[in-house]
Amino acid sequence: QDLEDDKLDLVTISMPPGVGKLIADDTPVLTTKGWKRHGDLMVGDMVYGRGGQAVKVKHVFPKHYAEYEVAFSNGEIVKCHGDHEWVLWDRSSNSERVVDTHYLAKLKLSSGEEGKRGHRHRFLLPNLPPIDGESVKLYVPPYTLGAWLGDGSIHKPSVTIPFSDRAVIDSIERDGYDLSTIHVHKDTGCPTFSFKKLRGDLQKYGMCHSRQTWEKRIPEVYLTASFDQRLELLAGLLDTDGTLSRGKYPKYQWSTTSELLRDDFMALVSTFGLRVGYTEYAPRLSSGGVQGRSTVYVVQFTPQFEIPCRLERKRLTSFGKPRRIGLCSVKRVERERGNCIEVEGGVYRVGRSMIPTHNSTLAIFYLSWIMGRCPDMPNL
Repeated sequence: QDLEDDKLDLVTISMPPGVGKLIADDTPVLTTKGWKRHGDLMVGDMVYGRGGQAVKVKHVFPKHYAEYEVAFSNGEIVKCHGDHEWVLWDRSSNSERVVDTHYLAKLKLSSGEEGKRGHRHRFLLPNLPPIDGESVKLYVPPYTLGAWLGDGSIHKPSVTIPFSDRAVIDSIERDGYDLSTIHVHKDTGCPTFSFKKLRGDLQKYGMCHSRQTWEKRIPEVYLTASFDQRLELLAGLLDTDGTLSRGKYPKYQWSTTSELLRDDFMALVSTFGLRVGYTEYAPRLSSGGVQGRSTVYVVQFTPQFEIPCRLERKRLTSFGKPRRIGLCSVKRVERERGNCIEVEGGVYRVGRSMIPTHNSTLAIFYLSWIMGRCPDMPNL
Protein backbone atom coordinates (compact mmCIF):
# COMPACT_ATOMS: atom_id res chain seq x y z
CA GLN A 1 0.00 0.00 0.00
CA ASP A 2 2.87 2.39 0.83
CA LEU A 3 4.40 1.60 -2.57
CA GLU A 4 1.08 2.42 -4.28
CA ASP A 5 0.71 5.64 -2.25
CA ASP A 6 4.24 6.68 -3.33
CA LYS A 7 5.57 6.62 0.23
CA LEU A 8 8.06 3.96 -0.92
CA ASP A 9 9.97 3.75 -4.21
CA LEU A 10 11.07 0.12 -3.99
CA VAL A 11 10.08 -3.04 -2.14
CA THR A 12 12.55 -5.95 -2.28
CA ILE A 13 11.94 -9.48 -1.03
CA SER A 14 14.60 -12.02 -0.06
CA MET A 15 13.32 -15.57 -0.54
CA PRO A 16 14.71 -18.46 1.53
CA PRO A 17 17.87 -19.85 -0.11
CA GLY A 18 18.59 -23.48 -0.85
CA VAL A 19 15.42 -24.48 -2.71
CA GLY A 20 16.64 -24.41 -6.29
CA LYS A 21 20.06 -25.09 -7.72
CA LEU A 22 20.91 -28.21 -5.75
CA ILE A 23 22.66 -31.55 -6.30
CA ALA A 24 21.82 -34.78 -4.43
CA ASP A 25 23.94 -35.46 -1.35
CA ASP A 26 25.38 -38.76 -2.63
CA THR A 27 26.89 -37.22 -5.79
CA PRO A 28 30.70 -37.67 -5.73
CA VAL A 29 32.80 -34.52 -6.11
CA LEU A 30 36.57 -34.51 -6.54
CA THR A 31 38.26 -32.08 -4.15
CA THR A 32 41.94 -31.31 -3.76
CA LYS A 33 41.87 -33.78 -0.83
CA GLY A 34 40.17 -36.58 -2.78
CA TRP A 35 36.56 -37.66 -3.30
CA LYS A 36 33.80 -36.21 -1.14
CA ARG A 37 30.01 -36.51 -1.12
CA HIS A 38 28.34 -33.35 -2.38
CA GLY A 39 26.25 -33.27 0.78
CA ASP A 40 29.41 -33.26 2.93
CA LEU A 41 31.08 -30.27 1.24
CA MET A 42 31.93 -27.43 3.60
CA VAL A 43 32.91 -23.79 3.22
CA GLY A 44 36.62 -23.71 2.44
CA ASP A 45 36.72 -27.03 0.56
CA MET A 46 38.52 -26.77 -2.78
CA VAL A 47 36.70 -28.31 -5.76
CA TYR A 48 37.56 -28.04 -9.46
CA GLY A 49 36.14 -25.34 -11.70
CA ARG A 50 35.39 -25.26 -15.40
CA GLY A 51 38.91 -24.09 -16.28
CA GLY A 52 40.50 -26.93 -14.29
CA GLN A 53 41.65 -24.71 -11.45
CA ALA A 54 40.85 -25.45 -7.81
CA VAL A 55 38.05 -23.14 -6.60
CA LYS A 56 36.87 -22.53 -3.05
CA VAL A 57 33.41 -23.39 -1.74
CA LYS A 58 32.16 -20.00 -0.48
CA HIS A 59 28.75 -20.92 0.86
CA VAL A 60 26.71 -24.05 1.65
CA PHE A 61 22.93 -23.64 1.55
CA PRO A 62 20.26 -25.46 3.60
CA LYS A 63 19.03 -28.92 2.62
CA HIS A 64 16.13 -29.50 0.24
CA TYR A 65 15.30 -32.22 -2.33
CA ALA A 66 16.56 -33.41 -5.69
CA GLU A 67 13.66 -34.58 -7.84
CA TYR A 68 15.15 -35.05 -11.33
CA GLU A 69 17.67 -37.47 -12.83
CA VAL A 70 19.85 -36.10 -15.64
CA ALA A 71 21.62 -38.76 -17.74
CA PHE A 72 24.61 -38.15 -20.03
CA SER A 73 25.99 -40.13 -22.98
CA ASN A 74 29.06 -41.31 -21.05
CA GLY A 75 26.85 -43.11 -18.51
CA GLU A 76 27.04 -40.43 -15.79
CA ILE A 77 23.77 -39.75 -13.95
CA VAL A 78 23.30 -36.70 -11.72
CA LYS A 79 20.28 -36.12 -9.50
CA CYS A 80 19.26 -32.49 -8.99
CA HIS A 81 16.40 -30.06 -8.35
CA GLY A 82 14.24 -28.84 -11.22
CA ASP A 83 15.67 -25.32 -10.87
CA HIS A 84 19.27 -26.55 -11.08
CA GLU A 85 21.15 -25.00 -14.00
CA TRP A 86 23.54 -26.53 -16.54
CA VAL A 87 26.13 -25.01 -18.84
CA LEU A 88 25.43 -26.58 -22.27
CA TRP A 89 26.14 -26.13 -25.96
CA ASP A 90 22.81 -25.94 -27.82
CA ARG A 91 23.06 -27.27 -31.38
CA SER A 92 19.76 -25.60 -32.36
CA SER A 93 21.11 -22.11 -31.66
CA ASN A 94 24.80 -22.97 -32.15
CA SER A 95 25.64 -21.26 -28.88
CA GLU A 96 26.42 -21.93 -25.25
CA ARG A 97 23.55 -21.47 -22.84
CA VAL A 98 22.76 -21.80 -19.14
CA VAL A 99 19.44 -23.65 -18.84
CA ASP A 100 17.57 -25.13 -15.91
CA THR A 101 16.41 -28.71 -15.50
CA HIS A 102 12.67 -27.87 -15.64
CA TYR A 103 13.24 -26.38 -19.09
CA LEU A 104 15.20 -29.40 -20.31
CA ALA A 105 12.51 -31.80 -19.09
CA LYS A 106 10.01 -30.24 -21.52
CA LEU A 107 12.18 -30.59 -24.63
CA LYS A 108 12.97 -33.27 -27.17
CA LEU A 109 16.65 -33.82 -26.41
CA SER A 110 17.77 -35.77 -29.48
CA SER A 111 17.01 -36.45 -33.13
CA GLY A 112 17.27 -39.64 -35.19
CA GLU A 113 17.20 -43.22 -33.92
CA GLU A 114 19.41 -43.93 -30.93
CA GLY A 115 22.33 -46.24 -31.68
CA LYS A 116 22.21 -45.58 -35.43
CA ARG A 117 24.02 -43.20 -37.75
CA GLY A 118 22.45 -39.75 -37.71
CA HIS A 119 21.39 -39.83 -34.06
CA ARG A 120 22.33 -36.54 -32.42
CA HIS A 121 21.94 -35.00 -28.97
CA ARG A 122 20.65 -31.44 -29.00
CA PHE A 123 22.63 -30.39 -25.92
CA LEU A 124 26.32 -31.11 -25.36
CA LEU A 125 28.64 -30.40 -22.47
CA PRO A 126 31.42 -27.90 -23.21
CA ASN A 127 34.92 -29.20 -23.89
CA LEU A 128 36.94 -29.00 -20.68
CA PRO A 129 40.67 -28.53 -20.05
CA PRO A 130 42.50 -30.94 -17.70
CA ILE A 131 42.32 -30.19 -13.99
CA ASP A 132 45.46 -28.44 -12.76
CA GLY A 133 46.51 -30.73 -9.90
CA GLU A 134 49.71 -30.30 -7.91
CA SER A 135 53.02 -32.12 -8.04
CA VAL A 136 53.11 -34.26 -4.90
CA LYS A 137 55.34 -36.88 -3.30
CA LEU A 138 54.01 -40.32 -4.20
CA TYR A 139 55.15 -43.52 -2.48
CA VAL A 140 55.04 -45.45 -5.77
CA PRO A 141 56.12 -43.63 -8.96
CA PRO A 142 53.05 -43.23 -11.21
CA TYR A 143 54.27 -45.31 -14.16
CA THR A 144 55.24 -48.23 -11.93
CA LEU A 145 51.89 -48.12 -10.14
CA GLY A 146 50.05 -48.15 -13.48
CA ALA A 147 52.06 -51.11 -14.78
CA TRP A 148 51.50 -53.07 -11.56
CA LEU A 149 47.77 -52.28 -11.51
CA GLY A 150 47.58 -53.56 -15.07
CA ASP A 151 49.70 -56.72 -15.06
CA GLY A 152 50.82 -57.10 -11.46
CA SER A 153 50.05 -59.88 -9.00
CA ILE A 154 47.52 -58.86 -6.38
CA HIS A 155 49.56 -60.50 -3.60
CA LYS A 156 53.10 -60.04 -4.92
CA PRO A 157 55.39 -57.14 -5.97
CA SER A 158 55.67 -58.59 -9.46
CA VAL A 159 54.54 -57.95 -13.04
CA THR A 160 53.84 -60.67 -15.64
CA ILE A 161 54.62 -59.40 -19.14
CA PRO A 162 56.23 -60.83 -22.32
CA PHE A 163 59.97 -60.49 -22.88
CA SER A 164 59.11 -58.45 -25.99
CA ASP A 165 57.66 -55.74 -23.72
CA ARG A 166 60.84 -55.46 -21.66
CA ALA A 167 60.64 -51.64 -21.98
CA VAL A 168 57.98 -51.72 -19.24
CA ILE A 169 60.33 -53.58 -16.88
CA ASP A 170 63.21 -51.23 -17.73
CA SER A 171 61.03 -48.26 -16.76
CA ILE A 172 60.12 -49.83 -13.41
CA GLU A 173 63.84 -50.36 -12.74
CA ARG A 174 64.53 -46.71 -13.57
CA ASP A 175 61.89 -45.81 -10.97
CA GLY A 176 64.20 -47.34 -8.36
CA TYR A 177 63.00 -50.96 -8.07
CA ASP A 178 65.71 -53.54 -8.68
CA LEU A 179 64.79 -56.94 -10.07
CA SER A 180 64.88 -59.74 -7.53
CA THR A 181 63.75 -62.76 -9.58
CA ILE A 182 62.44 -63.70 -13.04
CA HIS A 183 60.16 -66.74 -13.15
CA VAL A 184 59.17 -68.22 -16.54
CA HIS A 185 55.93 -70.20 -16.66
CA LYS A 186 56.65 -73.77 -17.76
CA ASP A 187 53.57 -73.98 -20.04
CA THR A 188 53.09 -70.48 -21.45
CA GLY A 189 56.71 -69.32 -21.40
CA CYS A 190 55.59 -65.93 -20.11
CA PRO A 191 57.94 -64.39 -17.52
CA THR A 192 57.02 -62.86 -14.16
CA PHE A 193 59.39 -60.14 -12.94
CA SER A 194 59.61 -59.51 -9.18
CA PHE A 195 61.03 -56.32 -7.65
CA LYS A 196 62.73 -55.39 -4.42
CA LYS A 197 61.12 -52.76 -2.14
CA LEU A 198 57.95 -52.53 -4.28
CA ARG A 199 55.78 -54.45 -1.81
CA GLY A 200 56.55 -52.04 1.04
CA ASP A 201 55.68 -48.99 -1.05
CA LEU A 202 52.44 -50.53 -2.33
CA GLN A 203 51.42 -51.41 1.22
CA LYS A 204 51.54 -47.71 2.12
CA TYR A 205 48.40 -47.48 -0.04
CA GLY A 206 46.87 -50.61 1.48
CA MET A 207 47.76 -52.90 -1.43
CA CYS A 208 49.94 -55.98 -2.09
CA HIS A 209 49.37 -57.81 1.19
CA SER A 210 50.21 -61.49 0.82
CA ARG A 211 47.37 -62.82 3.02
CA GLN A 212 44.71 -60.13 2.89
CA THR A 213 41.79 -59.90 0.47
CA TRP A 214 41.42 -56.50 -1.20
CA GLU A 215 40.98 -54.97 -4.66
CA LYS A 216 43.41 -53.07 -6.82
CA ARG A 217 42.58 -49.37 -7.04
CA ILE A 218 44.05 -45.98 -7.88
CA PRO A 219 44.72 -44.06 -4.64
CA GLU A 220 42.89 -40.72 -4.64
CA VAL A 221 46.10 -38.70 -4.28
CA TYR A 222 47.06 -39.74 -7.83
CA LEU A 223 43.86 -38.21 -9.26
CA THR A 224 44.77 -34.75 -7.94
CA ALA A 225 48.50 -35.00 -8.69
CA SER A 226 50.11 -32.89 -11.42
CA PHE A 227 49.26 -33.29 -15.10
CA ASP A 228 52.58 -35.03 -15.82
CA GLN A 229 52.24 -37.41 -12.86
CA ARG A 230 48.73 -38.42 -13.95
CA LEU A 231 49.97 -38.86 -17.51
CA GLU A 232 52.71 -41.24 -16.32
CA LEU A 233 50.12 -43.29 -14.42
CA LEU A 234 47.93 -43.48 -17.53
CA ALA A 235 50.94 -44.60 -19.62
CA GLY A 236 51.68 -47.48 -17.21
CA LEU A 237 48.08 -48.65 -17.33
CA LEU A 238 47.95 -48.50 -21.15
CA ASP A 239 51.31 -50.25 -21.63
CA THR A 240 49.96 -53.27 -19.76
CA ASP A 241 46.19 -53.66 -20.28
CA GLY A 242 45.65 -51.13 -23.05
CA THR A 243 45.45 -51.25 -26.85
CA LEU A 244 45.58 -48.49 -29.46
CA SER A 245 43.37 -48.34 -32.57
CA ARG A 246 44.98 -46.17 -35.26
CA GLY A 247 42.02 -45.72 -37.62
CA LYS A 248 40.44 -42.51 -38.86
CA TYR A 249 39.44 -41.75 -35.29
CA PRO A 250 42.28 -43.17 -33.13
CA LYS A 251 41.30 -44.30 -29.66
CA TYR A 252 42.64 -46.22 -26.69
CA GLN A 253 40.89 -49.20 -25.14
CA TRP A 254 41.72 -50.52 -21.69
CA SER A 255 40.34 -53.75 -20.19
CA THR A 256 39.69 -54.95 -16.65
CA THR A 257 37.43 -57.36 -14.76
CA SER A 258 37.27 -55.07 -11.71
CA GLU A 259 34.39 -52.60 -11.39
CA LEU A 260 36.38 -50.57 -8.86
CA LEU A 261 39.44 -50.30 -11.11
CA ARG A 262 37.19 -49.54 -14.09
CA ASP A 263 35.65 -46.59 -12.26
CA ASP A 264 39.06 -45.38 -11.04
CA PHE A 265 40.50 -45.57 -14.56
CA MET A 266 37.55 -43.61 -15.98
CA ALA A 267 37.95 -40.98 -13.26
CA LEU A 268 41.65 -40.68 -14.13
CA VAL A 269 40.87 -40.13 -17.83
CA SER A 270 38.17 -37.60 -16.85
CA THR A 271 40.75 -35.49 -14.99
CA PHE A 272 42.19 -34.73 -18.44
CA GLY A 273 38.86 -33.34 -19.64
CA LEU A 274 38.34 -36.29 -22.01
CA ARG A 275 35.12 -38.10 -22.81
CA VAL A 276 35.33 -41.71 -21.62
CA GLY A 277 32.90 -44.64 -21.62
CA TYR A 278 32.92 -48.41 -21.38
CA THR A 279 31.40 -51.55 -22.91
CA GLU A 280 30.56 -54.62 -20.82
CA TYR A 281 31.21 -58.16 -22.08
CA ALA A 282 29.88 -61.35 -20.50
CA PRO A 283 32.34 -64.17 -19.71
CA ARG A 284 33.33 -66.00 -22.90
CA LEU A 285 35.68 -68.59 -24.37
CA SER A 286 39.09 -67.20 -25.29
CA SER A 287 40.90 -67.89 -28.57
CA GLY A 288 43.16 -70.23 -26.57
CA GLY A 289 40.22 -72.34 -25.42
CA VAL A 290 40.05 -70.99 -21.86
CA GLN A 291 36.55 -70.27 -20.51
CA GLY A 292 36.38 -66.87 -18.84
CA ARG A 293 34.68 -66.55 -15.47
CA SER A 294 34.40 -62.77 -15.04
CA THR A 295 32.65 -59.93 -16.82
CA VAL A 296 35.13 -57.85 -18.81
CA TYR A 297 34.87 -54.04 -18.97
CA VAL A 298 36.49 -52.35 -21.97
CA VAL A 299 37.00 -48.62 -21.37
CA GLN A 300 37.43 -46.36 -24.43
CA PHE A 301 38.61 -42.79 -24.90
CA THR A 302 40.01 -40.57 -27.65
CA PRO A 303 43.27 -38.84 -26.65
CA GLN A 304 43.99 -35.17 -27.31
CA PHE A 305 47.67 -35.16 -26.36
CA GLU A 306 50.61 -37.53 -26.43
CA ILE A 307 50.72 -40.15 -23.68
CA PRO A 308 54.29 -41.25 -22.81
CA CYS A 309 53.82 -44.99 -23.32
CA ARG A 310 57.09 -46.92 -23.31
CA LEU A 311 55.88 -49.40 -25.94
CA GLU A 312 56.20 -48.08 -29.50
CA ARG A 313 52.98 -49.74 -30.72
CA LYS A 314 50.98 -47.81 -28.11
CA ARG A 315 52.31 -44.32 -28.88
CA LEU A 316 50.14 -41.80 -30.72
CA THR A 317 51.34 -38.40 -31.96
CA SER A 318 48.40 -37.17 -34.11
CA PHE A 319 44.97 -36.56 -32.70
CA GLY A 320 41.41 -36.13 -33.92
CA LYS A 321 38.72 -33.67 -32.94
CA PRO A 322 37.61 -34.02 -29.30
CA ARG A 323 34.23 -35.66 -28.79
CA ARG A 324 31.70 -34.01 -26.52
CA ILE A 325 29.42 -35.62 -23.95
CA GLY A 326 25.73 -35.40 -24.84
CA LEU A 327 22.77 -34.87 -22.52
CA CYS A 328 20.53 -37.91 -23.05
CA SER A 329 17.49 -37.60 -20.81
CA VAL A 330 15.84 -35.74 -17.94
CA LYS A 331 13.19 -37.51 -15.87
CA ARG A 332 11.46 -37.23 -12.53
CA VAL A 333 12.56 -39.67 -9.85
CA GLU A 334 11.92 -40.32 -6.17
CA ARG A 335 13.09 -37.35 -4.13
CA GLU A 336 16.50 -37.37 -2.43
CA ARG A 337 18.03 -34.87 -0.04
CA GLY A 338 20.54 -32.42 -1.44
CA ASN A 339 21.74 -28.86 -1.22
CA CYS A 340 23.23 -25.98 -3.16
CA ILE A 341 26.73 -24.59 -2.83
CA GLU A 342 28.38 -21.44 -4.10
CA VAL A 343 31.91 -21.58 -5.52
CA GLU A 344 34.39 -19.08 -6.88
CA GLY A 345 33.82 -18.61 -10.60
CA GLY A 346 30.27 -19.98 -10.64
CA VAL A 347 30.85 -23.42 -12.27
CA TYR A 348 32.27 -26.59 -10.72
CA ARG A 349 32.59 -30.27 -11.69
CA VAL A 350 30.51 -33.09 -10.19
CA GLY A 351 30.26 -36.87 -10.63
CA ARG A 352 32.92 -39.47 -11.33
CA SER A 353 33.36 -38.06 -14.84
CA MET A 354 33.48 -34.48 -13.55
CA ILE A 355 30.47 -32.95 -15.31
CA PRO A 356 30.48 -29.10 -15.25
CA THR A 357 27.46 -27.63 -13.49
CA HIS A 358 26.30 -24.21 -12.33
CA ASN A 359 26.27 -23.17 -8.68
CA SER A 360 23.91 -20.96 -6.66
CA THR A 361 24.58 -17.25 -6.29
CA LEU A 362 24.35 -15.78 -2.85
CA ALA A 363 22.15 -12.67 -3.02
CA ILE A 364 21.73 -11.83 0.65
CA PHE A 365 23.81 -8.65 0.34
CA TYR A 366 22.21 -7.51 -2.92
CA LEU A 367 19.44 -5.72 -1.02
CA SER A 368 21.95 -3.83 1.13
CA TRP A 369 23.88 -2.91 -2.00
CA ILE A 370 20.71 -1.44 -3.62
CA MET A 371 20.00 0.77 -0.60
CA GLY A 372 23.61 1.84 -0.26
CA ARG A 373 23.74 2.74 -3.94
CA CYS A 374 20.58 4.89 -3.69
CA PRO A 375 20.64 6.34 -0.15
CA ASP A 376 18.05 9.05 -0.93
CA MET A 377 15.45 6.61 -2.26
CA PRO A 378 12.89 5.33 0.30
CA ASN A 379 13.32 1.55 0.51
CA LEU A 380 11.66 -1.29 2.37
